[in-house]
Amino acid sequence: LTSHYFGIYCPLTLSRSAVMMEMAAFGDTHEQQLQQEQQPRPAQDICACGSAFTDDAAFCRACGAARDSGSGGAGAGDLAGAEGESTGAEVGAPLVEGFESGVSSSSRPSLFLQTFLFFGRRWLDVHVGAMVVLLMLKALWFHYPPGWQTGEIVLLAVGLFTQRLRHALGSYGNKAQNAACLAAFAALSAPVALIIGYFTSIQVYILNMEFVLGCISLSLLIGQYVLGIIAGISCYTRKRDLCLMIAGSSVTLVAIVMVLALVSMTRFTTQDLQAVYGVALSLVLVSIGVAGLSSVMMLQLDV
Repeated sequence: LTSHYFGIYCPLTLSRSAVMMEMAAFGDTHEQQLQQEQQPRPAQDICACGSAFTDDAAFCRACGAARDSGSGGAGAGDLAGAEGESTGAEVGAPLVEGFESGVSSSSRPSLFLQTFLFFGRRWLDVHVGAMVVLLMLKALWFHYPPGWQTGEIVLLAVGLFTQRLRHALGSYGNKAQNAACLAAFAALSAPVALIIGYFTSIQVYILNMEFVLGCISLSLLIGQYVLGIIAGISCYTRKRDLCLMIAGSSVTLVAIVMVLALVSMTRFTTQDLQAVYGVALSLVLVSIGVAGLSSVMMLQLDV
């Protein structure tokens, strides 16, 4: 029994002795490390910012300056010169690139415009789907003049295509901060506004539901138009982009005013409709011309 307990007690005694020896060795090693850290480091182990390089470090952990592999460190003048050159190269290059591409480096994409574009596109899908269903139902309920319903369906398809193209230009112009692209976006708002105004106020048969849907679409379109102008003016760097923005915005402004006037009117004569169609066709042609010229300017990178 004594040998049994002695056999258990001996390993415990040895283990305790080993732990004490390891703790003593760790204490000696820790004291040596403290003494080494307290000793002054050579000049080549000190960065220009005053932080000490670790033994295997290639860069300073405080400022990120590179450690000279040949001499173990770099002088303050060399590091400052290298840092100044790299800063000048990194800052100067984007400014030149942004100026050549018509993008302002100080402006940022408009979150409000992107939000209006996001919800506007989805609302347009709902509006177009509802218009197609209502056109089919009205063909059963009412008697259309020959070929008139087919013309309205074609006009609705053209409006959908124009709106998708306009949305793509506005989204890209806002994200890339390209004023020429935003000018094309503003110009294409005119035909979209005119098509929405037609289905809201002067189509052959107008239902109350169509009037409400048209007013909502016009409200979203006007919001996108205003935010697009603000974004384009804030990011232009070339005078010709500003001129295109003013031209596109002016055409769309005339179209929106005419559409609002049509929505507020209740009766139209034949002469009124002919005048409206003539002015609308002229505005569409001008807006297409401004949008095409803006697209060409958007692709030109020279100043």
